[in-house]
Amino acid sequence: MNKINITWAGPYSIEEIKNSDKTGDCGVYQIYGADPVYGGNRLLYIGQTCENFGERILGHKWCVATRDPENISCYLGRLTGNFSPKDEEVMIKEAE
Repeated sequence: MNKINITWAGPYSIEEIKNSDKTGDCGVYQIYGADPVYGGNRLLYIGQTCENFGERILGHKWCVATRDPENISCYLGRLTGNFSPKDEEVMIKEAE
């Protein structure tokens, strides 16, 4: 496995994610929010997308509908470097 460099940005609210939907914006992401057992601001989910962050994150209906959307935050991780789309897809999957 190769070394994978990721630059993280955030936190972003669900509203900010809705308003910044860019095609081709891909990488890995983390969703934080309240957990019924462990309390608030816990890592709930780690995911990846090769399409765009907005569509993928908003597709998690459990996150938006069943949790308090005001207290959900997302961090977006993008690969650092220039890669072919095929290599980028493989590296994103490995990073997840």
